[in-house]
Amino acid sequence: MSKEEIKELLSALNIETYNGTTHTCCMRGINGQVTLLQYEKDPLMTIKNHLIQMGRDGLKMELNSLLSITGHH
Repeated sequence: MSKEEIKELLSALNIETYNGTTHTCCMRGINGQVTLLQYEKDPLMTIKNHLIQMGRDGLKMELNSLLSITGHH
C-alpha cells in the first residue's frame, strides 16, 4: 500500500494521527495510548494491532465503569 492509501485507511477508520513525517506517524488510541506507524514496515499489521489494543482498552474502561457503579451500592 502507498503512504496515501494508508492515510486514507486511517481516516476511514477514524484513527487520529499526528506528528507525521515522510516515514512515520503516530496513532492515538483511547486512554492516550500511542502507536508509532512506520509506512515501510508492515503498516497494516501495525494498524491491526493498534485496533486490537484499542478494543481491549475499551473493554477495560467499560469493566472499570461497571465495577465502579456496583461498588457504590
